[in-house]
Amino acid sequence: MAMKSSPAQPNGDSTSSKSPLTAFTLVEIMVAGTLLLLVLTATTMVVFNGMVATRKASALNDTSVKARRAFDHLSTEMASAGDLSASDFLLPNGSGNYQKITYRVQVGGPGVSGGILSDGTTAQGTVSLSTGRTVVVWLPNAVVPRVGDYLVLTSPAIPPSPADSTAGTPITAVSGATAAGSLGKNYTLTLGDTLENLSGLTGTSADVKANNIVLIKRERAYAVDAATDPNDIRLVWYESTAAGTTPLILTHGLTAGQYPFGQQEKDPTVTPASAMKYLVDFNLKLGTAPSQDVNVTAGKNSFYTKNNVRALLVNKSGESSSLINNPPPVTSASSTTPTTTPTPTPTITTTPTPTITPTPTPTITPTPTPTITPTPTPVPPTATPTPTATPRPT
Repeated sequence: MAMKSSPAQPNGDSTSSKSPLTAFTLVEIMVAGTLLLLVLTATTMVVFNGMVATRKASALNDTSVKARRAFDHLSTEMASAGDLSASDFLLPNGSGNYQKITYRVQVGGPGVSGGILSDGTTAQGTVSLSTGRTVVVWLPNAVVPRVGDYLVLTSPAIPPSPADSTAGTPITAVSGATAAGSLGKNYTLTLGDTLENLSGLTGTSADVKANNIVLIKRERAYAVDAATDPNDIRLVWYESTAAGTTPLILTHGLTAGQYPFGQQEKDPTVTPASAMKYLVDFNLKLGTAPSQDVNVTAGKNSFYTKNNVRALLVNKSGESSSLINNPPPVTSASSTTPTTTPTPTPTITTTPTPTITPTPTPTITPTPTPTITPTPTPVPPTATPTPTATPRPT
């Protein structure tokens, strides 16, 4: 097969034709780059604004949760607390606000003085002499007294002041925890002074008799803790016993210079002023941690970084147990029981009941019934006979 050769071109190129090269112009590249930059900028702004909004919402939610937790804890505790005196408000700022409050709550159910004997019966008579410092009590299993708790006795009342008789007296030692039945134990509680000095009574009047109701109260406290971390101020709660307890952090992120507790008189008419009881005016200012600050318009960032919680915390009406279980007065054998002269019962004069004359009932005259005249029945006319014709002779 013979090969055909193309004739040579004038310029020496053996190809018959060649396609021209195409590409973007500089103007087209600049326009495309500008459009791409605008799209990327808009996308970045959307993502950034979404992140800012998320941080704002997170900061608001965190502050709200912290405020709710602190308020719930305070309101629950204050509902079961006894009345607060002026001495329960501590660390003042000089303007009527405080950084710490203390209060007392009853621990578990009541017990009895004298304890439970080994045979399951209760003790009788005098169980603690007025000159002593110890009291034997039976307490339910759920109540474990600690050094630093307060013992409330109903007879004799300790302390003697009616305004403070439910506050109790400090327990300086606890010993003799022995099982007494399946429901509780006997304890020997040592007090800070003799029963006479604590009650203000003398002699047998200050003795503790068996089977009187006793209560154990425990002191608790709320305080602002700015010493642990000055950059993250906290509100803490703990129990004020001799052994101490680890403070529970209720919330953090408080603004500096916090004095969240104020006094509100419970009954302004009470006298003297030392007997005044108070409610707690609670005003807490919360903020977010520095790491959670968000970038917002100048002058408006406090909306996202601060939150105030204010409430009037009212404790229960009256003490946890208004228990007055004084023993009945004992009459000596030599005493004479006075004879009571009965008061004669007055005779009651009965007023005669007036006789009621009945009103005569009027006689009703019957209306005569009209006599109905019967309509005469029409008699049909008698038919006249027709005369028979006499035949005529032919």
